[in-house]
Amino acid sequence: MTYFAPLPALILCCITAVFGFAPPVSASGVERDLVWQASNQAGFAGLLNRHRARYGLSAVRRSYDLDAAARAHAVYMVSTKDLSHRGAGGSRLPHRLQARGLRACLGGENLGRGQRSEGRIFSDWVASPSHNRILLMQGVTHYGLARVGDYWAMVVARPC
Repeated sequence: MTYFAPLPALILCCITAVFGFAPPVSASGVERDLVWQASNQAGFAGLLNRHRARYGLSAVRRSYDLDAAARAHAVYMVSTKDLSHRGAGGSRLPHRLQARGLRACLGGENLGRGQRSEGRIFSDWVASPSHNRILLMQGVTHYGLARVGDYWAMVVARPC
């Protein structure tokens, strides 16, 4: 679980977000996981948005760009065999999003390893107070989710 706080208002006025298209990520085994993503995103969105609604929070929409950011980090974790919020070169979520051309005023990340279904990873995140805080983060509007092998990554964000 990781999160970052809003940027100063002056910077926010000058930054635009690009959420909509994600370039493909290639790595061995990723194709199978893309099939999983296509078939299970609707189920995960329902779980996530029903959970958020129970706490009076607005629904979040899937972002293909955040899917791609989550997938890229999951591919990295598979390649290093390390479940970590640090990416290549020690990067953190805000830097990884910026490197993909994405600008987020608010965001968070949940990771997992070993769960075999979106229902299981979701229930494990709900059961963990620190991960549940990301699921219930106020102000976020979009999410992305990826599973590569045994590794999961979820990103929530609000574009600037």
